[in-house]
Amino acid sequence: MIGQTIIPVNAENEFTFANFITGENGALVQQLEDVVSLAEDKCTGEGNFPDVVYLWAESGAGKSHLIHSLCEQARSKRSECHFLSLSEINILDRLKEYDFATRVVCVDNLQVISGNRELEIAFLSFYERLRTAAGCLVVAARKPPNESGFVLADLASRLNAGAIWRVVPMTDHDKKVALKRRAEARGFTLNGQVMDFVMTHFDRDTVSLFALLDRIDRASLAHHRKVTVPFIKEIIG
Repeated sequence: MIGQTIIPVNAENEFTFANFITGENGALVQQLEDVVSLAEDKCTGEGNFPDVVYLWAESGAGKSHLIHSLCEQARSKRSECHFLSLSEINILDRLKEYDFATRVVCVDNLQVISGNRELEIAFLSFYERLRTAAGCLVVAARKPPNESGFVLADLASRLNAGAIWRVVPMTDHDKKVALKRRAEARGFTLNGQVMDFVMTHFDRDTVSLFALLDRIDRASLAHHRKVTVPFIKEIIG
């Protein structure tokens, strides 16, 4: 079995709303697609948009894909949207120094600060400064606010007052569609036999599946081989 791997962002792995397999997340995707324009309205006093849009789900459900898609959409509209991962080194300093030159800030891996009082205080202050500046926070975590184990009750309360969405994980069928699309974007195909083998013999969370697809792609190019079940067995060992 392969371990989970962070996927490098490249042309084939570009995170957009268009290549997100929506499944049961249609209403959530619609709200995120509206964030940039509604946040601008909020800043001018013309809109009534929540201060926080909170996404939660276990790893591999697509939270990071969605918030990266929001940042990409903002860039395409020439509107700034900043991204922070709370798993970054020196995140405490970054939270304290953030200047809020943007209307939308996306924060991933909120669960990292849970139980760390100093980080929670810094994040709450960060959020309050963003809210005062009429900005919008889009945050991703593994559990809803009330179940995240925050030390600060005020932090859980502030986050719980926003728009809270559970990202519904993809079905196995959806994962096959996603794998097929990513393979085609790279210029090769995964036939039904290969797809069934992958889904049966490897971890089926999307992080692991997409990392496996990257590995297969690199090996196929290096050896000039078609992607077949015997070839996958050979490269995985």
